[in-house]
Parts: sequence; structure tokens; C-alpha cells
Amino acid sequence: MNTNHDELERLLGEELNDRAGDIGGARLHLRDVRGRATSIRRRRRVAAGVVAAAVIALAVPVGLNVADGTTKNSPPVAPSPDPTPAPAPQADGSFLLTIKGLPAGEPARIGYTRLDQKQLVMPAETFDTPDAYQEITPYGTDGWLAIRAGDYPPTGSQVVELTADFEVVRAASAGSSLVLSSNAGQVAWVELEDGRSVLATGSTDGSAPTRTDLGDGVAQPVGFLPDDRVVFANTDQATGEEAFGVVAPDGTVTEFGGFLTINDASDVNGLVAGQTDYRQDGTSCGGVLANSGMAWETCDYTLGRFSPDGRYVVGLANQYDGPGSTTVSILDAASGDPLVDFRPADGTYIGVDQVEWEDEDTILATVTQGSEQALLRLEMDGRIELVDGPYRLSELEIKLRFAEHPAG
Repeated sequence: MNTNHDELERLLGEELNDRAGDIGGARLHLRDVRGRATSIRRRRRVAAGVVAAAVIALAVPVGLNVADGTTKNSPPVAPSPDPTPAPAPQADGSFLLTIKGLPAGEPARIGYTRLDQKQLVMPAETFDTPDAYQEITPYGTDGWLAIRAGDYPPTGSQVVELTADFEVVRAASAGSSLVLSSNAGQVAWVELEDGRSVLATGSTDGSAPTRTDLGDGVAQPVGFLPDDRVVFANTDQATGEEAFGVVAPDGTVTEFGGFLTINDASDVNGLVAGQTDYRQDGTSCGGVLANSGMAWETCDYTLGRFSPDGRYVVGLANQYDGPGSTTVSILDAASGDPLVDFRPADGTYIGVDQVEWEDEDTILATVTQGSEQALLRLEMDGRIELVDGPYRLSELEIKLRFAEHPAG
């Protein structure tokens, strides 16, 4: 692969202000609306009629009125009362991060797995599965695409295509993650063939994916950019060094640098987030790449995932190990400015393992406190709700994992 900065500038999207108009309302995700009928599932159809009505209403927009968020052909909708009042911030301006004493929230609107129970919890129903899949997403007419871990040389992971009943149709040696576009219409993963990484990119409808040879090493897809381009990282197994690139739909590969690791990419704002420096005190710095240069950098946070509409990016502690970050923040994706912070009380042990966007301004987090782990919903106004759990832990266990979140 050859580094081409002019090509990279074109590939990594337009300037942020050119993309401001692209930021819209909530998207429908395939995972939110696709039901399955299988012999091994446990049906839990919670408010199925409400979900169906919401799908119909969103699927047929009628002249959106940007001023008030209503449609031209419908009367204004009265706002629903907040389920719980917004909390007061702590002395430092952050909101208390805890799994204790929280109000119960509605079921998650994105999928996650209960690893011990081998259950896939989707918005409309819960499935019992034969494996505790690292990641899994609806794929094809009525099937699934998943990553499973185990004794699968040389990487320890396989990508598997599954029927609706979770029977294996095809399995191949693979990297440890798959990634989806923001509208869940495109999916990418890496398969290992004769010691080389091959990026597979295609529609979640199950049509034949395009395949691009990424060379030696073990590559991982990181995220999508506009125009169905895929950002990837490729690790040299001898040195441990990572190289980064973008694959265009026609198979053209363009390298880029500036990072030690990369964490996410957005197909809405065209940005790439990653780690830019590791300091002697054990802390790290992160940055966001726009076009051929860094839009901004910070040494206060480790950067996580972009929101579906591209406005925000998750910020975690700039140093953590074991069960995860001690804090969760939401940052302005265009500037890096913190908008809301969640922190535990002084002396309280907290570890945040994974954070995923539930919608454009709400995140879900798997949080460990003491010997328990729970799934929490965190709102922009500081509210926190308990979505699932808490579960008792033995040592550094992971009980919950987001179904469509890169596990690495």
C-alpha cells in the first residue's frame, strides 16, 4: 500500500461544516425491527404493537418541519412527561455514576448478549443461542452473521453465517470484530486466507460481499466512512505495530497515519477517532482526524464511538485497565469539548467495560461496581436508569456485551 495524502484528503470526507446539513434525525436500524420465528427462541414480545407503529411512522416521513420537529400533515404532539427528574450535578459539575438505587428503565433499544446465559436480547424478543457470540447481527433474508471466539487457529475467532435457528451455514477464520454502517445497511469483517487478511464488505441483506486483500498481518475493520468506505487497522504479528487505511468500494486502498490505535469512524461526519500518544505516566492522548489533518486532540480522554448522527463522541478515562474506564463523558465531535460527564463518588470503585449509542443522544454502558455488573442508560441531562442486572461477578468477569459492538 502507498501513502497518498492528496487521495487521503479526498477519501476522508469533506470539512465538518460541509457535513452539518447531513446530520438528521433518528434512523431505523434493521436490528430494531426484524423479528424471527425459531424453535429455540424464548419469545418476549414486549409492546410489539408500539414498536410496529413507531416503525410505520418513521418509515414514511411527510415533510419534516425542522423548526418544531413535527410533520406538516400532523398536529403537534404533546411532550410526554419525563420518567424521572433530572439529577443535580456533583460539586465538580459531573453526574453521579453508580449502579445502586437507580430507577428501572425501559428495555434496551439495541441488541446485547447475556454471556453466561447464552442469550441474545434484541428489542422485540430474546433468543437462546448455542454460543455466546462476541458479536452478532441480523443478516440475509432471515439469518445472522456472528463472530465467535474459541480454539480457531490462527486468530482464535471465526466469522459464521447462521440460519434463523442459529445453525451454521458457513464458518471461516476471521478477525475478532465486524462493523456496521450507521443505518445498519452495510457490514464489514476480515477473513484470514493463506496468512493474509481479506476485507469482506457487503450489504446486510446477505448479497455477495466484495473482497479486498489487505496483505500480511491480522487486520480489523474499524468503521465506515461516507460513500461505503471502510477504515481498517492491520497489526504486524512480528512487531505488534499497526498500520491504518481506507478501502474504497472499488477496492482501492489508501494508508493514513497519525495514530497509535484507532477506535471508530463515522460515515456521517467523515471523522476517525483514535489514540495519538502514550505518555510515560501511563496516560494517553486521543485525536479526531478530519481530511488529512487532526481536527482536534485531547489528553483528558480516551476516545470511543461516534453517535449515529455524528454530533458526539464518547470520552473515557485517559488511563484505565482491568474492568474498564472509571468515568464516561460525551464530547462534541467537532471540537472535543465535554458536554456531560459521569463520575463515581470519591472512593467508589467503578469500571465501564463498553459504551454504545442507543440513539442519537442516549448511551448504554456495561458498568461494574464492586462485585456486580449492570447495563445502564445514560442521558444527556445526567439521568441514569438501570436497564438490566445487576449480576454478581466472580473476579473480572464480563456478563454483558453489546451484540453489534467491536469486542476488541
